[in-house]
Amino acid sequence: MKILVALDGSVHCHAALEAVLKRSWPEGSTVKLVTVRQPNETAFNVLYSERKAQTPEDQRNELGLSQRFLLDLKADLSWQLPGVEIVHELLIGRAQEVLVKLAHEWSADLIIMGCQDKKGLDLMLLGSVSQSVLNLAPCPVHIARWGTEEFGGSGNVTNILVPMDHSHHSSAALEWLLEQNFAGPHKFTLITVVKSINSQFANQHSTERASDLLCAWQTGKDASLCRLKEWGAKLEDKFGKGTASCHVIDGEPATAILSLAANLNAQLIVMGSHGRGRLSRLFIGSVSQAVSIHAPCSVEIVRGRQSRLHGAISLRASRQHGSHRDSRFITCATSTAQVRQSRPPITHAGL
Repeated sequence: MKILVALDGSVHCHAALEAVLKRSWPEGSTVKLVTVRQPNETAFNVLYSERKAQTPEDQRNELGLSQRFLLDLKADLSWQLPGVEIVHELLIGRAQEVLVKLAHEWSADLIIMGCQDKKGLDLMLLGSVSQSVLNLAPCPVHIARWGTEEFGGSGNVTNILVPMDHSHHSSAALEWLLEQNFAGPHKFTLITVVKSINSQFANQHSTERASDLLCAWQTGKDASLCRLKEWGAKLEDKFGKGTASCHVIDGEPATAILSLAANLNAQLIVMGSHGRGRLSRLFIGSVSQAVSIHAPCSVEIVRGRQSRLHGAISLRASRQHGSHRDSRFITCATSTAQVRQSRPPITHAGL
């Protein structure tokens, strides 16, 4: 496995390093530590120095400090991750472009990077390196937030939130999760967010139509729960019985995911991305983008992967849901018939 770790020397890069240390990587994996300097960039802000590079000699010194920083990290990680090859590279250019290009050329399996948490107008006008890489990367991207990566170990449970919309993208994210090995005990919470029934009732003047909508809405929730339980069983097969719980909740997806992450004190959110183009994201955004920007914890967005189990899981869940659906259909049909019988007859003036 090839893991590309982007480091800028700030406090945020320590979160990225913690994320590297909190997984057990397959034997023979390679971790590449990368720092990207822009031409004539000001000083590399690490503990060694915060001077501004104003002359060519100062700039050469700063590049030397960057190399030393990477070499020190390489030595430290080599000791902490036996069986994993640690390499480093210092590159020149615009960080987001250089990192995405390197990920393509090196065939990276995962990019890990810190997040500077730009907000509001700064994010709209300037963007951020992490968001740019997230939008263009050919592989999953882990955005590490400082203070949320100290999970696992010492008996502490790692809370991992997994939002799913039952698309191929979310199935691919779950399969990616099944391939990972996190340190310490973990608890997975699988959720699907469905549109609130209240908004669908708002414009309904027919009790019959409202009853049909309610039945269809509840049937859809039941079907979603069956799919989640199928994936939950897969997680428990690998990580142990009782490690996965499944929930279908009402609301707006991004808001519900962020709220639940805070309530669960989640350390990580893992989700798929539909990979909208730049123009679509600019005008309507995406759930994964909103979560990655505003999440109270680290976020791993899975891109560039195909699901092998999506069809089989969906079919198995549909079969399992069939008997429940049939019984609910009978109940709904009976309820609708009662509504029709209880309606007062319609009379028309003049007839």
